[in-house]
Amino acid sequence: WEKVAKPDNTRLMAIDDIADRAHICDLLMDQNLGRKPKDYTQRIPAECRMLIGPRYALVRPEFGEARKKIENMPLAKRPNNWLACVGGHDTHHILGKIVSAWEVLPTPKLTLVVGSGSPNLEDLKKRVASIKDVTLHVQSDNMAQLMADANLFIGTTGGISWERCCLGLPAIMGMIADNQAPNLAALDAHGTGINIGKWQDIQVPALTKIFKTALADPKTLENMAAKSAELVDGQGAERVAVAITNFGV
Repeated sequence: WEKVAKPDNTRLMAIDDIADRAHICDLLMDQNLGRKPKDYTQRIPAECRMLIGPRYALVRPEFGEARKKIENMPLAKRPNNWLACVGGHDTHHILGKIVSAWEVLPTPKLTLVVGSGSPNLEDLKKRVASIKDVTLHVQSDNMAQLMADANLFIGTTGGISWERCCLGLPAIMGMIADNQAPNLAALDAHGTGINIGKWQDIQVPALTKIFKTALADPKTLENMAAKSAELVDGQGAERVAVAITNFGV
């Protein structure tokens, strides 16, 4: 279909994040950490230019703007609030598990974000209705501000990883699908968060123990915040735009 979409004498850019298929393109972008150009060399034309790594992460402008406001703020000075998001649908009701593991902690507050199409939304609403330190956002359009108002992210290692890295948030992170495994391993190796493996497999007592470990070691979280922030500066979309505009110059 790329061949069909590419009329004569035009150039085509492809965006990929799995590196498991061939492309007919002139420019290829993959924002994943740990991705190497060699992953694509046998899958693209020899003359194709590659934009590889989170330096090119396509985060929305508001994340870069929010980053500037908190860039020199130590993690300890940010609101004592954990932000949890495991994707729009949360099919496995992981947010409910997170609430159960968090509920025995003396601090911090907890903010949950989920999509309006989640099959567990009504159960989640009932679950948190009487818990004063939990705030639930449904179909939120202000993720940048929610991240800026947090000091830890709990979630998955999909595209949201680049948003939380841009805001310098350490993470308690896991995967909900096998295609998130490479990102999880790379983000773990870079020291950006605590790797809990597959969200579906971890039980509440083990998750509570991880939460307590994170609370007891603010220095490690501060280091993870710095490691996260160095990966994504919020300017990735501009770099991609420049590469498109100046292609062949």
